[in-house]
Amino acid sequence: MKYLIVGRPNVGKSSIFNILTGKNTSIIHKKKGTTRDWHRGEIRLIKNSYIFDVPGIILNGSNNDEKNTIKIIESLIPKVNYLLFVVDFHFYAFNDDVIILQWLRIFNKKILLLVNKKDNNKQNVNTDFYKYGINNIFFLSCSHKLGFDKLRKFLKDKTDNKSNKLINSYEKFDHS
Repeated sequence: MKYLIVGRPNVGKSSIFNILTGKNTSIIHKKKGTTRDWHRGEIRLIKNSYIFDVPGIILNGSNNDEKNTIKIIESLIPKVNYLLFVVDFHFYAFNDDVIILQWLRIFNKKILLLVNKKDNNKQNVNTDFYKYGINNIFFLSCSHKLGFDKLRKFLKDKTDNKSNKLINSYEKFDHS
C-alpha cells in the first residue's frame, strides 16, 4: 500500500512521517515552510507499505516553489492508494483545509483524516471535524505520540486485506 501525507504547512505532516517510518528523515520545525523536500519511507512494522511526505499545500500560491509543489503532488496522487489529509486540531473547519479537501476529492482517492496536535486525551473532540465527510478520522499528537496505535492498526489491516486479496486472486487463477 502507498500513502501520501498532505495538508497545509505546519500541521505536522513531517512529524507524522517520522513517527510512522521510525526515522528522523523529514526536517521538522515550528517555522512555516521549513519542509521543502520530499521523502518516501517504508512504514515501520508494516511490510510493503510506503508513505510519501511532501511540503505543505498552498493551492493559490504565487511563487514557483508553491506551484511546483502542487504539480508534483498531482503527479504522485495517481500512484498512491490513500491520501492522509492532516489538519491541526486547533483550527477545525479552517477555510484553507476545506479548499484543499475539495481539491483532493477530484482525484477520487480514499482519504483518511489525521487531526494532529490533540495533545491531551481529556480535550473534547470538536464535532466539526466530522463535517468534512470523511469516515476514517484519527486524532493524533506527535509530541506525545497519542493515537498512533489506532492509525497503525488501520494501516496494517488495509495492507493485510490487500495482500489477502492478491493471494486469493492468484489461487483462483487456473494454473493449468
